[in-house]
Amino acid sequence: MLLQSFRPLARLDRTVSPEIYTPLGYDLKQPNACRGCQHLQLFGRLKRGVSIVQAGTELNTLMQQIVREHPKDYDPQTVIAMAPLRDYIVGKVRTALLVVLGAWRWCCASPAPTSRISRWRVPVRA
Repeated sequence: MLLQSFRPLARLDRTVSPEIYTPLGYDLKQPNACRGCQHLQLFGRLKRGVSIVQAGTELNTLMQQIVREHPKDYDPQTVIAMAPLRDYIVGKVRTALLVVLGAWRWCCASPAPTSRISRWRVPVRA
């Protein structure tokens, strides 16, 4: 069950809200299927009060159980890596993005009515 306030991260068709979510079915009989391919990514929200370290520890405990159950399919050193979504999206370019956004903000907020850029001023609430 999902909370009534649950909203998915992205949908291809934004005009229709999904009515049901199901677990991902994975048929290992398919020719391109493999248990340890590691091509799926998971995005989730942590419960209030749960740290990323606690969640990582719990997920890695589950991963080690899977590794023990399927030793031929997984490297014994397999772990789950977790990162905040913001870090995943912007990663190493965060500082550069902040500099560019700051420069853009400065240009658009400068009081230069004769400047060509003044046509593109964006109202910013204080």
